[in-house]
Amino acid sequence: MSFFNFLFRKKKKTFKDESLNVVLSIAKAKQLHKRLVVLSHPDRNPDNQELATELSSLVNQNRYNYQALIELEKRIVTELLNK
Repeated sequence: MSFFNFLFRKKKKTFKDESLNVVLSIAKAKQLHKRLVVLSHPDRNPDNQELATELSSLVNQNRYNYQALIELEKRIVTELLNK
């Protein structure tokens, strides 16, 4: 490899964990937040309104936290939607 190629080579940007990339994390958190708000809304879950209210408030509190939203998504699917 020549010196010129060495200086101007493209650097690979790889992230093993997607949550470490801040910009992607915020963009994905917005999309996930919108979807989770709809899924956990108490009006959509009249059988479990107390649980739905608790989960929707947790979703709103962790609006920008992608990792917490992923955990809440698992909890919503297991506790709220499987009953």
